[in-house]
Amino acid sequence: MLATVSDWVRTLVVVALLGNLLEWVLPDSSLRRHAGLVVGLVLLLAILGPFARLFGNARAALTGAGGYVGGGAGYGALIREEEAQQAAAILEAYPGVTAARVQIGRGPGAPATVAVRARRPPGPHFRAYVAAALAAATGRQGRAFRLQVLPVAAGKGES
Repeated sequence: MLATVSDWVRTLVVVALLGNLLEWVLPDSSLRRHAGLVVGLVLLLAILGPFARLFGNARAALTGAGGYVGGGAGYGALIREEEAQQAAAILEAYPGVTAARVQIGRGPGAPATVAVRARRPPGPHFRAYVAAALAAATGRQGRAFRLQVLPVAAGKGES
């Protein structure tokens, strides 16, 4: 800690001395004013540098501990689960579909598994509807999927 503070003070002194030397060497007053601005900015960066490193280390510590919201091993699984629930809700809005279950594969090219219960077989455009529901829920077009349509047992699912 003490070594860090001494390095910081040494850097500030060197920047201030070099800035004064530069202003002393420059002949024109307009050049001196611009040089003073540049030296002031460099001095400001030298002052704030250790604080930036300190906050960078704190962020790295949070990220490494899994405390950072955008990271963690379970984050991808949580996203896939939410996307699957959204796709299932969209599929249940299709006429005749009483229930839907969606499982999204782990990798970007992994297929999704879609199982629906329907009162009657869905129409010819249902596969396109499933593809559109997956694209809307995941934000990715062209995801491969396996579709399984299960009939509703007699007396169940009727309203």
